[in-house]
Amino acid sequence: MSRALEQRTFLLICLFCILARLALVAMTYGSNDMDFVANWAALANHVGISRAYLYTRMVNHPPASLALMSWIMRLSEASGISFPDLFRTFQVLADALTAAALYRIGGQKLALFVLLSPGAAFVSAFHGNTDATMTALLVLAIALAIADRPALAGTALALAAGIKIIPFLAAPLFLAFFERRARILFLVAFAIATAILFGPAIAIGGPVVIRNIFGYAGGLPWEWGFTGVAFAISRKIPTMRAAGDAAIAFYSAWGRYFVYAGIAAVFVLVFAKRNRETLALPHAIEIMLMTILALAPGFGVQYIGWLIPLLPFAFGWRAAIALNAAMSAFLFITYTVWSGGWPWWFADLARPGPYRYVAALAGCAMWMILCVALVVAVRRFTRTTTPETAS
Repeated sequence: MSRALEQRTFLLICLFCILARLALVAMTYGSNDMDFVANWAALANHVGISRAYLYTRMVNHPPASLALMSWIMRLSEASGISFPDLFRTFQVLADALTAAALYRIGGQKLALFVLLSPGAAFVSAFHGNTDATMTALLVLAIALAIADRPALAGTALALAAGIKIIPFLAAPLFLAFFERRARILFLVAFAIATAILFGPAIAIGGPVVIRNIFGYAGGLPWEWGFTGVAFAISRKIPTMRAAGDAAIAFYSAWGRYFVYAGIAAVFVLVFAKRNRETLALPHAIEIMLMTILALAPGFGVQYIGWLIPLLPFAFGWRAAIALNAAMSAFLFITYTVWSGGWPWWFADLARPGPYRYVAALAGCAMWMILCVALVVAVRRFTRTTTPETAS
């Protein structure tokens, strides 16, 4: 195949993937999160972004995320396009940005890995939250770091953290990646952008803003992780119900500290490797994200989308494709159960029905697969003597 034909074929596949996502947007409403986002956008437009945090603890997104919701709401009112459709269209554009950043890192294969992923499409085009935007900005920061643009990488990482706070935890990994002068440029740009994004809201809203954003535990405990397994076992074995409820209560209260310990272990692992050779930054960040989800006391199914773009850096291509398929299948099963069948329209996580246990089993199975994958990713990281390119 000639280079020109190959490029045209690649662009046509990219266009098809984007159009398929837009078709999913047009034919569905999304999940419960779409209602929350619409309410938060309306509240921010009515009282202002900084004061929105004073009205309900449910507003837990950082200021840049609220600003994006607010702006899309205003655009929706001006254009006549429904807010759910317009909001999710912007998440589809975020997938395109993710693909462009991956293309910059490793070419067509990496870009298509995320564009052809059903799981990535379900999160961006259906779910109805800002996870695709956060992921896109995080991957962009990685691409800029690899391209030796530390100031721009710091700015992009701050923007990602302005959407959801998880990218804050990646900052030390970027510091480990850069050499001395670049490290300073990254840190200064990151600090300035963070101050601009968070400073006004904290100055106006006060401690409530900090509590809402940084005190959010995240997600639901019943169909994921240690609490999900305890819930499933205790409901199937009546004699273990009391013990299961006690385990769920304990981990719901203290699980965040296990997450902190896991993140600290990742930092130790990364900085130890930094002493020997150049750090494989995407691999390190994927390990951090997987650690957070493996130990999380609460979970939202859309969090799985964080992992998909960086899978090829942490695993061989066959394993990465298999994990991508497993994550896509997990999301498909969950959204189908929540929607009461196929085709989807509204995925209600509180929907009662005889197949709720299927979603619970899928969640527990996906968590176990993730835990095994995390061990493999760590072993590959410690054994690698040169940075992976995933190209």
